[in-house]
Amino acid sequence: MQKNKVAAELERAIQRLQDLRFEVGAQVVWLADRTGQVMAEAGMIERVVPGEMVEVVNRSFDSSLQLVQKLREDRSFNLVYHEGTRFDIYSSNIDHERFIVLVFDRRQGPNRIGIVWLYTKRAVQDLYNLLVHTGA
Repeated sequence: MQKNKVAAELERAIQRLQDLRFEVGAQVVWLADRTGQVMAEAGMIERVVPGEMVEVVNRSFDSSLQLVQKLREDRSFNLVYHEGTRFDIYSSNIDHERFIVLVFDRRQGPNRIGIVWLYTKRAVQDLYNLLVHTGA
């Protein structure tokens, strides 16, 4: 019974990733955990290895999580943005254990940081409510 609940929650998380991908025009959106495992994904992009990207992004959250601890905050929203010549990458923590990564191929056209930030923040809150409050 618990296994079915976790599967249903993961399915809802995947749907939320797909919605976010559509809303902002990302090529791929990954949901990952702090062990570096990709838990779910929506979309795909050539010549980018999900596990390698997630590992690097995971390391970037270390200092952010230390800051949260020093400030004695329960939760914070950390949006990291990388603007490259070929790819733009956004990442945001959901909680202390999970985060999302959005990859945009710049050849597909520019993205708008404000719109991406707004929709990502909404999706992070939805995923937080789904994954953290339900105990997935």
